[in-house]
Amino acid sequence: MSDLYLKPYFNRRNWLLDNAQNLSLSSEELLLCLLIDFLNEQDLTINYEILGAKLSLDKDRVDEIVQLLVTRGLLEIYVTETGVQYDIHHIFELVDEHNEDISHDIFQAFEDSFTRPLSPMELAKLSDFIADYSKEDILEALRSADAYRKLNMSYIEKILKNKNESKS
Repeated sequence: MSDLYLKPYFNRRNWLLDNAQNLSLSSEELLLCLLIDFLNEQDLTINYEILGAKLSLDKDRVDEIVQLLVTRGLLEIYVTETGVQYDIHHIFELVDEHNEDISHDIFQAFEDSFTRPLSPMELAKLSDFIADYSKEDILEALRSADAYRKLNMSYIEKILKNKNESKS
C-alpha cells in the first residue's frame, strides 16, 4: 500500500476493525494495535504500564502480545530522541493493492468531476461512500450528479441511498 494510510481521509482504526479477520489478529492483538494507534494520534506516551492499565492486562501479557506483533512484522519499536516509539504502519501495508487502486480511481474521478481538490469534509464523506457502497454505484452516482449539474456530496449521497433502498 502506498502511503494511503497517511492521508487525512484514511481512518486507520476503522480500517483495522474492518480488516481484523484478514490480518488474523486475536482480540487482544487488535485492541493493542487500536490503542497504539490512538495514543500515537494523540501524541501520548506509550509504555507497558499504560498499555496494561488501559487493556486490563499485566505487563507480562502486554510483553507477549507486543513480541507476537513484532515477530509478525506488524509492530516496530524504536528509540528516538523523544523516547520509545511504537509504530504499526506495517499493518496498513498489508491491504490488497486492488483495494488501493479502486479507492484511488474513485478519488481521482471525484476530483476530475469537481475540477478541484476535494475538501477534507468531502474526502471524509467519500471515504464513507467507499466503505458503504460499491465502486460502480459510487461512480454511477457521480455521473448522475454531474449530468444534472448538482455536483455536491449531499446530492451524491441521496442518489446512493435511493439506489440502495430500491435494491432492498
